[in-house]
Amino acid sequence: EVPRRASELSPAAVITWAVQSLYLDQALPRGPLLQWLLQMLVGVRFTHIGLRSYLDNLPGVHAEPRAFKKFNFTVVLDEPPTGFKGFVS
Repeated sequence: EVPRRASELSPAAVITWAVQSLYLDQALPRGPLLQWLLQMLVGVRFTHIGLRSYLDNLPGVHAEPRAFKKFNFTVVLDEPPTGFKGFVS
């Protein structure tokens, strides 16, 4: 579901949308790429600690490996979006 107003957006909704968008673009959602995309979308540069905090509490999304340093992780959706055909290697 897409919010109608910016005031209805939550950080969790933006992060989830960004990860789904990367999936649909067949781009592996690595930490640095997600950080860059979020900065372009909302103008805020997430730290690895801040982003990890959101990822640990988002349903349907998790980071692999579970223990990582800085942005050395990949974000995984429990259920890929409709139309996802895999990542480009």
